[in-house]
Amino acid sequence: MNCERLSDRMAAVLAGSDHWSREEEEHLSVCADCRAEWQLLARGAALGAGLPSLDAGRIGSMVQQRLAAERRKARNRRRAWVVAPLAAAAAIVLVVTRPGEKPASGQGPVATRLEIPFTELDSLSASQLQAVLETLEPPLGSSSTLDAPSLQDLDDHQLERLLRSLEG
Repeated sequence: MNCERLSDRMAAVLAGSDHWSREEEEHLSVCADCRAEWQLLARGAALGAGLPSLDAGRIGSMVQQRLAAERRKARNRRRAWVVAPLAAAAAIVLVVTRPGEKPASGQGPVATRLEIPFTELDSLSASQLQAVLETLEPPLGSSSTLDAPSLQDLDDHQLERLLRSLEG
């Protein structure tokens, strides 16, 4: 009798899908190693005999439901990060515009003033700044920068006026 062959069959016999032959039963009674292995497997199988059987399908559906609930929670948390700043911005707009009040002097609810620092213009007087302002025709951004006026585009009268304003 081959001990390895008997060891390989022990699980099938324990599960009830196979039976020992007369020769194998005799070997188990004589061979101490095979008998010890058989007893160990039999005791191990008896440990789980009292436990209820697991319903894999029910457990799988419960896991899927939990995962779906967690995904919904995560999605709601992401939405909160997007919606909260938008709600704050809307609240600020409501506070600034104060519903029911009319804006002063026909302006919109929020009047903004754009200031662009030009350090070159800091030392000019009011008349000099007026001369520079008159050389600018349309509001900035209303035409292409390729068409922007330069000193070469000024006529004699405009150049003379600019020079006089720089001398004074």
